[in-house]
Amino acid sequence: MASFWIDKYDINAAMVTFPPFSASPIQYRVGETLSFLSKAQQIAFCETEINYPSNPGLDLMDVNNKLLTLELGSLGPRGLSESHLSTLESTPTWKKIASDLKRRTKAGMKGRHEKNGAEGTYRNFRYTPGAKQLYDEGVSLRQFDQSAIVLSPLPVNK
Repeated sequence: MASFWIDKYDINAAMVTFPPFSASPIQYRVGETLSFLSKAQQIAFCETEINYPSNPGLDLMDVNNKLLTLELGSLGPRGLSESHLSTLESTPTWKKIASDLKRRTKAGMKGRHEKNGAEGTYRNFRYTPGAKQLYDEGVSLRQFDQSAIVLSPLPVNK
């Protein structure tokens, strides 16, 4: 998805890893695979040139308030943690990217507490086909690594 957005909207992007904090530009050429992004915790997009903080203690958003960030979920021993898209300032391009992401995902998750069995429905939680496949293979889906709530995709009505 990142390469599609970089190409379609002619935007700049950076790969962010932490700890320790590190941000580096993503140099993308059409048709190129961005496999190196598997090391990233976040991808930052910007409609203008990205300014990189000289102080490693600063977040990329501290020096670029118009970023769109995609926090990438990770696969760990307790399952797959969620990804999320966020920005401090919405622009027409960011709205188009959010709409594209919404089209590529399905809505609706059921949550069940591991210890007490309490259940709830999260109609606004979304999941990708890849997350659904991992769930079908037995991988737990969680909002964050330490969460006691295990998520499952709701059946899709066609």
